[in-house]
Amino acid sequence: MKKRWLSVAGSLALFALCRPGMANAQSNLPVRNIGGEVRAVFASRCAGCHGPDLAKPKGRFGYILDLRQVAANHEMVIPGQPTESELWLLVQQDKMPPTDSPRGALTLEEKEVIRAWIAAGAPNASALSVDSHPSVQSEPMAPVRSRPVRLLLIAGVLLTALAAHFGGLLDHGADFFSSY
Repeated sequence: MKKRWLSVAGSLALFALCRPGMANAQSNLPVRNIGGEVRAVFASRCAGCHGPDLAKPKGRFGYILDLRQVAANHEMVIPGQPTESELWLLVQQDKMPPTDSPRGALTLEEKEVIRAWIAAGAPNASALSVDSHPSVQSEPMAPVRSRPVRLLLIAGVLLTALAAHFGGLLDHGADFFSSY
């Protein structure tokens, strides 16, 4: 019985020591607003021809800044599948924007933002996602402050160990005061 309590206490102690480090490692990954990034690309490079303010947008595609509507147009975007999406194929083949575009061609970074947006499921501008392979650097979130959690877990481990020790003494019929 006592060995079981000690193994439980040891497991909890190991968890208490490892868990805060895991939380900090996850919080140091860059968090990117891929929807916001692609919207910025669309605003600077595409809205001149496909923007909502135009009386006659080209290609009857005047909602480029409405990411939900763009993502819902499965003729242009298949969320999660850039190689199957017409929008990505046009961008990849340098057909969009066209060579005579007043805004100029897309950079490799801008193309990658569009590809990554489609691959991420074409989220709206407010959607945040953790990016394990950032192509465009974004500011990481502040590390999780885990010291109070660590202290609580250590206190719990100590209480568990004490309960196991004193419980083991009482289980074996030993009198606490005569033992010490």
